[in-house]
Amino acid sequence: MNELSHHGFKEHGLMLYLSPSLYIAFIKLQGDKKMGRSYAGLTAFNEGMHALQYISDEEYEVNKQKYNKPLVGTATPKTLTIQQLNEKKEFDAMSRAFSGVLSQWNLTHVDPNWRQKWIEKAKLWKDKIQSASMIADLENTDNVAAATEESS
Repeated sequence: MNELSHHGFKEHGLMLYLSPSLYIAFIKLQGDKKMGRSYAGLTAFNEGMHALQYISDEEYEVNKQKYNKPLVGTATPKTLTIQQLNEKKEFDAMSRAFSGVLSQWNLTHVDPNWRQKWIEKAKLWKDKIQSASMIADLENTDNVAAATEESS
């Protein structure tokens, strides 16, 4: 490391001023390969230097492996099947329902079996939805026992 690198000077850094057509091509490369600016620039530079025969095939391959990578987190989302979409909708609906039930648990209800009905539903979902598990765990509490006795 030389003395200039301590002052923000980067020996191997290169700033390029691109013509509009080169800049548009560069942006297209970024988009097509889902790359960040640095890797897109280094990929183009590597390809050009190899095509002009200024770097060896070995150097080219090493650079290609190093820089020809998409940004982290740019994986295309998995397309869900109709069945998976329906399951997700049902899961989301039940998750909202169980959250609502929890918020209303201690209120007085017209139907004395309301809590017991939700406990039975919650038992079916307790391994998938946290609020369902919490409701299922309320089965032996005084609220449910008292409500069940009142309805008898």
